[in-house]
Amino acid sequence: MTTRLRSSLVFIGIGLVLGLVLRSFYPSPGVVSVRFLPNEQYFEVLKKYLEQAEREIAISMFLFAIRDTPHNRPAVLGQRLIQAARRGVRVSLLLEREEERGEDLSLNASNRFTAIRLRGGGIPVSFDSPRRRTHTKLVVIDRRYVFIGSHNWTQSALKYNNEASLLVDSPQLAQAVLTYFSAISHAAKE
Repeated sequence: MTTRLRSSLVFIGIGLVLGLVLRSFYPSPGVVSVRFLPNEQYFEVLKKYLEQAEREIAISMFLFAIRDTPHNRPAVLGQRLIQAARRGVRVSLLLEREEERGEDLSLNASNRFTAIRLRGGGIPVSFDSPRRRTHTKLVVIDRRYVFIGSHNWTQSALKYNNEASLLVDSPQLAQAVLTYFSAISHAAKE
């Protein structure tokens, strides 16, 4: 069994367990669904959901690296966010900011460049507190759909790496994630 197949099977198992846990902690008349999104499949599905968002997109991302290069997938996602904001969808983005101690801070530079781009498109972007790392890769769409997993929004993660994420259709989980975002944002202001 290849390492890639073994990793995929482990993540599918985690997804199934997550689905069962969600059903036991968040009983509701609606059905919770969990979809496994390995590698590039995450990008394709996420792009579609961003295009179809009607009310709100909330994102907390460790690294979002828009580049001025052809076919840059993070730039494509950034454009989808700007298009959503222009059609009246409320879009918010929380990015990681590391404490500056003289080391190479390419993460900060990438996230700052992305923030400038998106703010220019009318999207509010905030940063977490540099005192605590926010290593999340979370997207909530229309207070219902939650993308969670290992994908940063970098060209490598969206096109080349072995990555594994889940799409969970659960308003209850979406609310819990939004509450978590709010706590991170509040802590950053202290």
